[in-house]
Amino acid sequence: MTKLDTQGGVVYSKFLEGDGDDRGYAIAVDANGSAHVAGSTTSANFPVSADALQSHFEGGAADAFLTKLSPSGGTLEYSTYWGGAGEDSGNGIALDAVNAV
Repeated sequence: MTKLDTQGGVVYSKFLEGDGDDRGYAIAVDANGSAHVAGSTTSANFPVSADALQSHFEGGAADAFLTKLSPSGGTLEYSTYWGGAGEDSGNGIALDAVNAV
């Protein structure tokens, strides 16, 4: 994932991955500049935060994931799996007026 400034310069470029097939399908940027990403993963070691709602891969073909990166890209503010035993994918993401997903 790469964040560009208004002039097209690179603010950060970051890999967000485990050892499987990881795909980001949707991104939303909040008023503070944090990037919220939704996608799918087959990785049993996809990066999750300590407060993840679901901290492990549930199996099946893929699990969805939800991740939030700090405005500088240096901090994984939140990341969780979101899935069950089937094939799950996060294909869209939206933020409300208080920047909640």
